[in-house]
Amino acid sequence: MKTKAIMAAMLIACSVNVANSQTMVVNLANGSKMEFKTSEVTNVEFKEAEKKDDKPVTDDGQFANGHEYVDLGLPSGTLWAKCNIGANSPEEYGDYYAWGETETKTNYTESTYKYSPSSTEKDADGFDIISEGYYTKYVPMSKSSDYGYEGFYDDKTELELDDDVAHVKWGGDWRMPTKAEQDELINNCTWDWKELKGVKGYKVTGANGKFIFLPAAGFYWSSSLNESYPSFAYGLYFDSSYVDWINSSRYYGRSVRAVRRQ
Repeated sequence: MKTKAIMAAMLIACSVNVANSQTMVVNLANGSKMEFKTSEVTNVEFKEAEKKDDKPVTDDGQFANGHEYVDLGLPSGTLWAKCNIGANSPEEYGDYYAWGETETKTNYTESTYKYSPSSTEKDADGFDIISEGYYTKYVPMSKSSDYGYEGFYDDKTELELDDDVAHVKWGGDWRMPTKAEQDELINNCTWDWKELKGVKGYKVTGANGKFIFLPAAGFYWSSSLNESYPSFAYGLYFDSSYVDWINSSRYYGRSVRAVRRQ
């Protein structure tokens, strides 16, 4: 109804002004006016306003499933998210997750780890069965006797999507990066120690000049298991003078920066 009223008012104003062969005056809602010579106006059209995305595309990134990513021009074509999982801006650390878990918790220990039998089995008196260093998922066959609970193995060395917090939280084709993709980020970008809104971290710039910011959250998980020592998984670690991959115990809570490919 409001649109029809506005149209009617404008048409009336247009008719009056045309009849007087003077100017057409359009009064805008913000109080300003626009004037046109009637001799220059052939017709008046009304169109629906274009809908704008909730999050406009920026110079550096684009959006997938509502989350912004940056094309750093990497050889593999991997696209890196601008924020950590659980963060709302690039400088925020976001949430922490154990490797292969998709929910946060207050206590990150071997006994609370999803794939540790001590967190899933109890004895006759209701106490946790403590079997530290043995796991019920992601165990190579060659390491079943050393790391598999009661000889378990599944030969899985990369997180399945159901256990990948980036995919579970963000959907679409978002996922955690592999160790190879983290290595590519290290070797194909320029890393500059910076401070963004009071938070220290690295500005990681690709060969194409586009960049992401990684706050110094300590450690970023990859989706890759350490096949030689499957109680550990690989991840990206850095401080002001060091950038490389290291191993971390799977049950520790760590940050996650998601990736995707076109």
